Amino acid sequence: MKTITDKEWHEILGASTYSESRQDYEERMHKEGYTSRRPDGEELFIDIDTEEQEKNFYIMFNRLKEEFPEAHISFNKPSSGGHPHRHIIVQMPFSMNDFQRIAFQACLQSDPIKELLSMFRSYAGDPCPVLFMEKAEIPDDPVFDWEEDWD
Repeated sequence: MKTITDKEWHEILGASTYSESRQDYEERMHKEGYTSRRPDGEELFIDIDTEEQEKNFYIMFNRLKEEFPEAHISFNKPSSGGHPHRHIIVQMPFSMNDFQRIAFQACLQSDPIKELLSMFRSYAGDPCPVLFMEKAEIPDDPVFDWEEDWD
C-alpha cells in the first residue's frame, strides 16, 4: 500500500484551509480581496460546486423543512468560482455545535472535501472550523426559488 506524502496531499486538496494555518489562510485570502464570514450559532454554510450538488441540496432542504419548518435560506449567491459554484446560508431554528453544523452541511450536499477539512479543524481545536471566504464584487444572479419553482 502506497503512503501519500504531505506534499501529495497538498496537491490533491490544493491550498486548503487545513494545509496552512487558519491565520495564514485568512491573511492570504484577504490580500486577494476576500472577506471572512463566520456562521452564527443557528447558521449552516453550504458550499455548492456542481449543478448536481445544487439539485440535491434542494431535495435534501425540502426534507429538512418537513422536520424543521422554520428553517429557511437566508443567503444564496454565486461564489467566486462562478456558476455553478454557490454559497448558501440556511437559518436553522436552533443553535448547533460545530460537529452538528458540519454534519447538517454535509447532509445538505455541501462540498464533501470542505466538510471533511472542517471536521479535521474542529477535531484539532480550531475555535471556528466553518468559514466562507467571499469576494464582495460577486454579482447576484437569478436563484432557483425552491418554494415557488419546485415540481
